[in-house]
Amino acid sequence: MLFYELRNKAVEFKRWCKYYSLLDLPYRYRMFVFMVDGRFYHGGMADRFKGIVSTYAYCKANDFPFKINYNTPFLLQDYLVPNNYNWLLGEDEFLSYNSFFSKPLILAKDIKGKKLCASRRKIQYHVYYNRDCLDAINTRYNKHYQWGELFKELFIPVPRLKNEIERNYKLIGEDYIAVVFRFQSLLGDFDEGDFLVLPLNMQKLLIKRCLYALNELRERHGNTRFLITSDSIGFLNEVSKIKDCFIIPGKLVHMEYTNNSTYNIHLKSFIDFFMLSKSKKIYSVGTPEMYKTEFPLYASKIEDISFERILLPSIYEK
Repeated sequence: MLFYELRNKAVEFKRWCKYYSLLDLPYRYRMFVFMVDGRFYHGGMADRFKGIVSTYAYCKANDFPFKINYNTPFLLQDYLVPNNYNWLLGEDEFLSYNSFFSKPLILAKDIKGKKLCASRRKIQYHVYYNRDCLDAINTRYNKHYQWGELFKELFIPVPRLKNEIERNYKLIGEDYIAVVFRFQSLLGDFDEGDFLVLPLNMQKLLIKRCLYALNELRERHGNTRFLITSDSIGFLNEVSKIKDCFIIPGKLVHMEYTNNSTYNIHLKSFIDFFMLSKSKKIYSVGTPEMYKTEFPLYASKIEDISFERILLPSIYEK
């Protein structure tokens, strides 16, 4: 076991030697820079926001400078800009890759933020993180931070995104319930790595099962409009035939599995996220074969609205 741990550390060290050396400029002050630069697995939108908010909470609790370097596969500031806290690197705040004065923090397994909270040297830390350790930070530093409040301190949509959110909100025209279906590659129309694609007959069964659950929710809530989001265009095409179900136009991509930086390619993900946050309640519906997405859960945290998961029977059960 020790051999494999040492080997993995050696591989990681070799990997980061590509970027860190003694030749780069030193940075002589403590700063935490959250990195989304494609050099590590970042996850989807929710994973990235979890890491950002957790790192910001740690910095806020300790009065450490916090910045974001988010450029993969797009610039974050093309969609979200600083609100009450300026997380953009200033002219005198450059990224340093000097080995003595900067250090990458790979925190994928740091569920409770222990490694993050142990980082107190006066250097520039480059944080790669996709977990939520806010509860642990609140306990450790006797704080009462709320995820949504921290998110809104950091971010506000740019006018172009804000206008699209407001336009879609007006199109729904009233309070609405949101329902999320996350299929990954199961229906064969969403690119997410090497995940399973179901046979056509099982795809039809899965769609039928999810539509039945949606109609049950419509009966439960009476004369209420519904916002339906999904990563499957095929499923959304079926939903579009149902009365009082609103779908935001556009096709989704997974941020970790595309290099396309075209603005409109990623716009729908942000619109969906903020539109979910404006609903009266969010449901996440799926079978055991479907991905237990946290995208709607963290959208609900922005405005602290009700969130509920509905687990349907497996498609392999009669």
